Amino acid sequence: MGLELAARAAFRPQASVSLWEKMTAQGGGNGPGFLSTHPSGPNRIRELQANLPKVQNLYDQARR
Repeated sequence: MGLELAARAAFRPQASVSLWEKMTAQGGGNGPGFLSTHPSGPNRIRELQANLPKVQNLYDQARR
């Protein structure tokens, strides 16, 4: 849902992968503790990558 909202707001969806790679690296592979109710860094990154094609059109429309 967050990826879709970001794309609709014209935030580049691919940046979400980079963000979570950096957060995972800083958190020792698990991401920050305050996000413990969310998928772990590697799982989240895979899910984001899988959903990028689904939101790309939303991003393209928002940029017009």
